[in-house]
Amino acid sequence: MELSGGKGVNVRIANRLSALVGEGRFQRYFEDSARLRMQEQTLDVAVPSAFHAEWLGRNFGQMVRDAACQETGIMDLTVRWRVDPKAFATLGGRGTTKGRPDADAGSGTARPTTFAPSPAAASSAACASRSPGRPGPRTGGRAIGFDPDSERYALDAFIVGACNRLAHTVATRIAAGDATPGLNLLVLHGDCGLGKTHLLQGIAAGYCHAHPGAFVRYISGEEFTNEYIRAIRSGQVEAFRQQFRNIDLLCLDDMHFLAGKDGTQSEFLHTFDALDLHGARVVLASDAHPCQIRDLNERLASRCVSGMVVQLETPDFETRLLALRRLSRMRGLSVEDDALRIVADACAGSFRDLGGILTRIQALATLLPQAAGTTGRIGSGLVETALRSKARSRVDRPVRIDEIIDAVCSELSVEPTEVLGKGRHRRVVLARGVAAYLARDMTTHSFPEIARGLHRSNHSTIVTATQRIGRQIESGETFAAGNGVGEVRVSDVCERVRRQVLGAVAHVPRRGVPGR
Repeated sequence: MELSGGKGVNVRIANRLSALVGEGRFQRYFEDSARLRMQEQTLDVAVPSAFHAEWLGRNFGQMVRDAACQETGIMDLTVRWRVDPKAFATLGGRGTTKGRPDADAGSGTARPTTFAPSPAAASSAACASRSPGRPGPRTGGRAIGFDPDSERYALDAFIVGACNRLAHTVATRIAAGDATPGLNLLVLHGDCGLGKTHLLQGIAAGYCHAHPGAFVRYISGEEFTNEYIRAIRSGQVEAFRQQFRNIDLLCLDDMHFLAGKDGTQSEFLHTFDALDLHGARVVLASDAHPCQIRDLNERLASRCVSGMVVQLETPDFETRLLALRRLSRMRGLSVEDDALRIVADACAGSFRDLGGILTRIQALATLLPQAAGTTGRIGSGLVETALRSKARSRVDRPVRIDEIIDAVCSELSVEPTEVLGKGRHRRVVLARGVAAYLARDMTTHSFPEIARGLHRSNHSTIVTATQRIGRQIESGETFAAGNGVGEVRVSDVCERVRRQVLGAVAHVPRRGVPGR
């Protein structure tokens, strides 16, 4: 911020404003984008564009006036917002958001313009859900990275319980375009399989339907990182920035993947600031609270917690039972309610765990149709058999991570040194992902412990790999097995490895400490 006129009072006003809005926001929105000058009973605020005048006046107008009144003692003071591009010409282009053209670029106007927001507008900063410079989503909107018509990830299809009701409520309001203060930024966090991706894609789809002209982008942290790296290598960084900074809603999944990647975090932080400046909405999801993600930039973590942070918790019994009823209906399974209650009581895991149990029950019902009895409905007997078969994976002795790695390598014909190394061959990446997924499912190890067992320096890669394999299993994805075998389902590979490991556990004496 540059000061003119009686510099003493202007400096005091600037300092007071910084205290009112917060030093970070002051530096971000005022330091390079406004000039203060006290003239008699009027505070003149010069800005580089009408966009800045509109947005700053709407969001900070009352605080600017309060700061001036407190420092001058003039209670009937007025604030005049004045557009003067020439006054900022010597700043080398500062005063506009880096990587994003000025909202008035190309207008051809260079003469100073006076803009005076109404008192109502100036005092309703907290109610603005997007910048006045962009009164509504543009026509000809786009949806990138998700299917806005997918029923699978619709918010109506989300299973709501005490563990996630707040998250679902906030997601629904954001999708509808609710202008309530604090809903421009939402951070969802929780363990795998609790519905974060469902909510993110549901928000994106709902927003598209509520605002047909909106530009909405859904992307994972890994995809954002890869696209940024490609942009750097190809010299297309500016094009990369434009595609992310001129949107109405950004949904970033697996934010924890950015941890430890300083360049990517810095770029995302700039993107974050640019979207915030023009009033776009941002929704993030991660496996942990932003402040608990190791190697996450402190500034980025601070920006995240400035919005609404909501945790998704492990579903309770009633929510698990509701999920089992709905999932069984969707799969066409006729299961007695008492049997579902047994499952809900025995499986205190995630929604993904519940889906896995139902898959096991469905497989047993197909292989042993006589177990369903004369009614044709799956009862408690078959369910208890399925639960016992799952429990046997842990009863003889703990499963070791190195046993899982050896079984995966044998199944996929890769070397353990490749899985534990840095190779990126498709089959090696698959093997590493399957090992991580089964280690999480068959052992009691935490993600950091599994990461150490797989020689990974950052457990976020294990989280991402586990989620990826889970999605591939759910979607029935296949891969080329080679050797004339053709396409093989990832789920089949996981099941064969599981059986191989359980066979070893059942017959080999306990030895050593789990892990490599």
